[in-house]
Amino acid sequence: MIKVTGKQLKDWAEWLKENDCGCCYIKIVTDDKNREWCIAMGWLDGFDKNDNGKYQSGTWNICCEVGYHDAKNIMFSDLSWDLTMPYDEDTAEVDNTTTVLYDEPNWDKLADELNEEAERVINQWAYFEIEEEETA
Repeated sequence: MIKVTGKQLKDWAEWLKENDCGCCYIKIVTDDKNREWCIAMGWLDGFDKNDNGKYQSGTWNICCEVGYHDAKNIMFSDLSWDLTMPYDEDTAEVDNTTTVLYDEPNWDKLADELNEEAERVINQWAYFEIEEEETA
């Protein structure tokens, strides 16, 4: 399985902070419903503007999420619009994987946590057709 590294996460956070917009992601796998499962980092709104964390700009904060987007979607520029977290269609419960960057994290530890979360989410939510073995 493709994994994100601590260096990638740090580079993403620095780029996002410098540009004050955007989204970065790594595609892990495409399932049989043509959904690209990813670990992504970008800006989410709704935070207290008085918190002023290192990765905050006004009410926006850099966050990481595990989810998917349609493989036909060529744009991936906004975390809240372009990434869908998996959800139970019957109960409407979302498997919320949002991790907020408040201050300088341990990037390697964060990468390990996100990789574990991605593996859990993909194993639980990604759809793959079961291939039947042919018999001779």
